[in-house]
Amino acid sequence: MPIWLFLALSIAAFASSVTLRIADSLLPEIAREFATTPGAAATAVITTFTVAYGGIQVAFGPIGDRFGKVQTIAVASLLSVAAQVACALSATLDQISIARVAAGATAGGVIPLCLAWIGDVVSFEDRQRVLARFLLAQIIGLAAGQALGGVIGDAFGWRASFLMLAGLYLLGGVAPFLALRATPDR
Repeated sequence: MPIWLFLALSIAAFASSVTLRIADSLLPEIAREFATTPGAAATAVITTFTVAYGGIQVAFGPIGDRFGKVQTIAVASLLSVAAQVACALSATLDQISIARVAAGATAGGVIPLCLAWIGDVVSFEDRQRVLARFLLAQIIGLAAGQALGGVIGDAFGWRASFLMLAGLYLLGGVAPFLALRATPDR
């Protein structure tokens, strides 16, 4: 298994995991800005994302099989850049709700496709060890999402948290393409 490709996919999975939790600590600030309740903000920002994230996963399998898992992960990550920028630029609660649907739809296939890629390229004997390392990036991403959202949100405002995430996705989208170019035996 090419280590650079594994690391690149771990970055994409980390970004996807951060996306799952980044808005949690931002809800009071988002609710205040859009003059709504934290519950309404949660529905607009978290529930819409979660439904899209879970619902789209069924489509990513065939897409990954058709166009290549790594390529699909990279493209989904790059599309996530646009979705995160749209979140940051949202002027209304409806706009951020739509942007979070897009964020969920673009991020939803990253982790399942990474797991499928590991299943495709890692021998059965080594798979447990590789999965443990991969899941570490995912778990750290979940914890970091809440922390980064809160720290960046407090310091620079909730919009900056989404812009930081866009930068992370940019890295998560470009890194797999670069690793593929450097790995002739993918």
